[in-house]
Amino acid sequence: MSREPISVRISGGRTSNRERADLLRAVEIAQAGGYRDFSYSNKDSLTAPTGSKPESKIWFNDNSWWAIMFNSALHATDIYKLDLDTQTWHDTGTEVDDRPAAKGDALWDQASGKLYIVSNIHVDSAAPTSSSSNWGRLFRYTYHTGTGVYSLDSGFPVTVTKGKEETLVIAKDSTGVLWVTYVESSKVMINHSNGNDNVWGTPFVLPVSSTSRSTESDDISTIIAFGGNKIGVFWSNQKTKNDYFSIHQDGASDTAWSAEEIAIGSGVNCTGACADDHINLKSDSNGKIYVASKTSFSNDSQPLINLLVRATNGTWSRTTYSTHAFGDTRGIVLLDEPHDRLYFFVSSNEAGENIDYKITSMSNPSFIDGDGDLFIDNPTDAHINNATSSKQNVTSSTGLMVMACDDTSKFYVHNFIVPSAGNVPTITSFAPTSGPAGTSVVINGTGFSGAVSVKFNGTNASFTVDSSTQITAVVPTSASSGLIAVTNSSGTGVSSAGFTVTGTLPPPPIVSSFSPTQGAIGTPVTISGSNFTGANSVTFNTTSTTSLTVNSDSSITVSVPIGASTGPVSVTTPLGGTGTSSTSFTVTGSTRIKDITFENGSITDPTTGFDSSDQVSRQSDVFR
Repeated sequence: MSREPISVRISGGRTSNRERADLLRAVEIAQAGGYRDFSYSNKDSLTAPTGSKPESKIWFNDNSWWAIMFNSALHATDIYKLDLDTQTWHDTGTEVDDRPAAKGDALWDQASGKLYIVSNIHVDSAAPTSSSSNWGRLFRYTYHTGTGVYSLDSGFPVTVTKGKEETLVIAKDSTGVLWVTYVESSKVMINHSNGNDNVWGTPFVLPVSSTSRSTESDDISTIIAFGGNKIGVFWSNQKTKNDYFSIHQDGASDTAWSAEEIAIGSGVNCTGACADDHINLKSDSNGKIYVASKTSFSNDSQPLINLLVRATNGTWSRTTYSTHAFGDTRGIVLLDEPHDRLYFFVSSNEAGENIDYKITSMSNPSFIDGDGDLFIDNPTDAHINNATSSKQNVTSSTGLMVMACDDTSKFYVHNFIVPSAGNVPTITSFAPTSGPAGTSVVINGTGFSGAVSVKFNGTNASFTVDSSTQITAVVPTSASSGLIAVTNSSGTGVSSAGFTVTGTLPPPPIVSSFSPTQGAIGTPVTISGSNFTGANSVTFNTTSTTSLTVNSDSSITVSVPIGASTGPVSVTTPLGGTGTSSTSFTVTGSTRIKDITFENGSITDPTTGFDSSDQVSRQSDVFR
């Protein structure tokens, strides 16, 4: 399958892990918008193959990234492998599901060397079906290290649900039991294996309160193994306007689930329309849970995308990723524990546009409201949406992979970066601390080398990296008062104090006339117009001078500078910009000087006509 060319290619012989990381870092820099992959255009009713929300389509194994992707020619989903050197996906020839409209969730289990994929026919309102061809299936594969091939194990696939679902998610507990969860007929459902991976029980309703588990038809659930000995189910409930979480201790009976916890809603971290069917979970090695969630709020100032965190003591907290004003959706989270970093990815709007992201500390998360930095974006695919990644946490050794798709162009896209151990920026001070849009602000701190964005209260600003400790940024036109943020590949640093945006951007100068309209170098000229306050430069055609007098907002006096030529006259102010006359000032030749005698001197100054050291003695008419 063909793909778009990339500007950097890594090639050559064997490299060390460090060298490979350095090379891949070069790819990251060159491909800031990611990579365009192959087309999944089809007549098989498949849409959004990288959806849905909590499902993971990719995994890391044997120093490589793998994915379940749709092969249009075969009308089926296959296992693909990424060539890191060229960032190109290759079909391994191993089929996953021959149902063209099926979507899957992949779990790589390193301990057993098994790959588990649950696959289902996606619908927005899940319900049971009598047609076995539409039931949810579990596939298990063995990975063969020598050949780099996955083979389907005997006895698979097996049925794990008897319905069509919006999402179907799998986890494996510490005893080896496999679990799945989904919402069907407006109920949170679960099922698990019994003794063997290919022996399953009958799905049952999650044993929590009927109020919490009775959802809207388009709510969803997800499941995660965490803390070394627990399974947790998280679900949205737009009927009660809450998101919930319930826990099962590994090895306990089917009915031994904890009472539901409210993660958000009913006054816990939020009041009102706190739930929507957008959730994605990760856990760290200590059992701390991190959730990308979405609310149903509709006012621009209200939180839309949130990071929910469950501490190991069971308390939940909330941090706003962005408010409704920015329209973000379908968030996912990835954890880089060695560097204490959390990566949060979103689609920039419901219809799709690009994939944005923000980086924050796992131990003390915080975000500046507003759009994130671009992670996947290109000029060809204008509706990129539905970010997906791995269930696994990432490191510098694995790299970080996110895949998405464009349902208009029907192309897969992805981006890959190597999390680095570089320093997150810190902001120690900035000056001035207030000013209107267009103000130049000097930001002091550390870790500014490689900065990718500067934001004033969430609004992107143009900037120049002066050094690793200084950045000069310009307050953007649409900025509002608030904190300043600087982001590099390691994370985002936020100022402790806010910048105050004052007034509005002044209008540009207007040059309406000047007098005289012609003259030699050095001739005094009065320029008339408006918006001259603060002017710091006047230009005659292409020659500028900063030696000027601002008489008033409507008048400037300036002398024609050396080197000026015939052309328009322009006035520049620091914030308003430049205004240019519609007519030209004519630069004439120098004034003729005749019949002058000098003692011990000569004419050298092109403006005054005399050298300051001369002793001048006039003997006759000086200027004729």
